[in-house]
Amino acid sequence: MVPEGSQITGQYSFLGVTLSIVIAVLGSYVALDLADQVAASRGCVRRAWWMGTLAMGIAIWSMHYTGMLAFHLPILVRYHVPTTFLSFCIALAGSVIGLHLVIREQFSWSRTTIAALFNGAGIVGLHLTSMASMRAAAVHRYDPLFLFLSAVIAVAGSLLSFWLTFGLRERTWSLTWKKVASALAMGIAAIVGMHYTAAAGTKFFVAAPHHFFAHTVDISPLGVAGVLVVTVMVLAFMLFNAVMVQRVERAAESLILLDAIPQQIWSGPPDGTLDYCNARWRSYSGLDLEEIQGEGWQRMLHPDDRERVLTAWRTSVTEGTPYEQEERHRRVDGTYRWFLARGIPFRDAAGRIIRWYGTNTDIEDRKRAEEQLRRLSGQLLRLQDEERRKIARDLHDSTAHHLVLLTASLQKLQTLSLTLSYKARRLIFEAEDFAAYALREV
Repeated sequence: MVPEGSQITGQYSFLGVTLSIVIAVLGSYVALDLADQVAASRGCVRRAWWMGTLAMGIAIWSMHYTGMLAFHLPILVRYHVPTTFLSFCIALAGSVIGLHLVIREQFSWSRTTIAALFNGAGIVGLHLTSMASMRAAAVHRYDPLFLFLSAVIAVAGSLLSFWLTFGLRERTWSLTWKKVASALAMGIAAIVGMHYTAAAGTKFFVAAPHHFFAHTVDISPLGVAGVLVVTVMVLAFMLFNAVMVQRVERAAESLILLDAIPQQIWSGPPDGTLDYCNARWRSYSGLDLEEIQGEGWQRMLHPDDRERVLTAWRTSVTEGTPYEQEERHRRVDGTYRWFLARGIPFRDAAGRIIRWYGTNTDIEDRKRAEEQLRRLSGQLLRLQDEERRKIARDLHDSTAHHLVLLTASLQKLQTLSLTLSYKARRLIFEAEDFAAYALREV
């Protein structure tokens, strides 16, 4: 029989301590990963910031109770359920306030320090409340120095972890290693360090049996295993859920981006049908996605282009070659505009076509410019021909006039040739014959 007031000592289970560390690091990783995604995201991921705070609260609470259950006293210890729940609420409140302050697009040391204080206060508050939930024939006393040191460790570890997570977002560290480092800072330094530092300064003394055992439970080794399994499952589910939410957001952002691009975009399975077109194409045609899917898009084609376009498209689908055609598409108001349609096959590693992706580029202005250029070119050719004819006609008239004058002059010379030599008269006669010949040709 141990006298009342005597100090009693306990022993730690190596496995229990190890599991408490693993839970703290795992929970911190999940919480900080979620917080980092939330800080860099918008939409549904941004609204899911509460999952990070819940993961942090679960990690802090589960680590502390796993560490407490790893400590074995030579007396029966039970735990008060309402106080235990209160401890979880304190940890959750500290996580909510801390992460809410620190999840911002721009890093701020002042805001991060305040967040670390709230997160550290939640860790310390949970520890003190969880210790208060113990019901046994003993009382515990804290060493003020160790308790103060444990609080400093909790705040400093939280600050370091928040800085690694949010302060180095644009630095050169690899994203995975940064998260691991921040999880270690939060899990080992802030949570585990605080708990075991405060526990090192805690002493137990034998006291009268505690008579208030209502609403208490005695946790067996099987119960400890159940707590650990459930904790790991909850954290894994939250991480998986966060990844799924992030993928949904990225898919939604991709669709928004495709709708914002000033281009008609479409895609479809390997058989050549379509199952997607962006909002720009739907607004142009006045058809919804269900009406365009399959072969419904073909109703947009101009009747004069339909056979040519469908033949070229089937050839590309059959042979797996890129598709490119100029074709007219009907607009919602019934008019047609020219488009340059292009499609390329996307293949897997084995070379099999997985999907077709394509665009429709409006070339109506180009077509009109080409038609205008053809008209202007025709007009220019006609003007050039008329100008050549006018020049030829003017030259013809001028040459004929001068030849007539030349012929007349030669005839006058002929009347005066009696006084000239025979050779000169002969040259005059030949010149007159050449002038008469030229005049007849003109």
